[in-house]
Amino acid sequence: ASSFLTNGFVEATVQPDGKIWLIGTNFAKLVRFTEAGSPDTSINGTGVIPLTIPEGDILPRDIKMQRNGSVVVVGELNGHYGNLVVAQFTSSGQLDRGFNEGKGYILFEDNEFKCRAYFHCMELLIHDDGKIVVFAQLNKNMLMRLYPDGTPDTGGRIVNTTTYAEGLNAVTVDQEN
Repeated sequence: ASSFLTNGFVEATVQPDGKIWLIGTNFAKLVRFTEAGSPDTSINGTGVIPLTIPEGDILPRDIKMQRNGSVVVVGELNGHYGNLVVAQFTSSGQLDRGFNEGKGYILFEDNEFKCRAYFHCMELLIHDDGKIVVFAQLNKNMLMRLYPDGTPDTGGRIVNTTTYAEGLNAVTVDQEN
């Protein structure tokens, strides 16, 4: 796991019990460490989970923890840049089959916002009520909100803007709305 830290570390999230989840952009893996900093071998025997779905590997860009202990990851499908993936994993490292009607992930291939290059920014936010906000940017901005089970919020459809917002690289949640 030490090579993970020197090879594209991007984001981390911490469970209430102190265990740490890490992702990196250079490879499709999710890694969990104990609160003491050792690989958590209760996960897959190594602490490392391949971020692979039937369509290919997920190159992760952001990770957040749900209150129920699930881990949400957003990234791109390797080799299909611009195809956005949102996946949810249980605290034991398995795809959460309660997310997106049993799949555990959502692959957005919609040509409405699909781009043929890397996204500049991908970010996840979790509302206090568990709703997931996904923001991605390249030459278009994409913002959507999902319920904790992966279904789109009725007011959270994909929102595109055709104008590139220079310097926009973060998003925040107003917990009251």
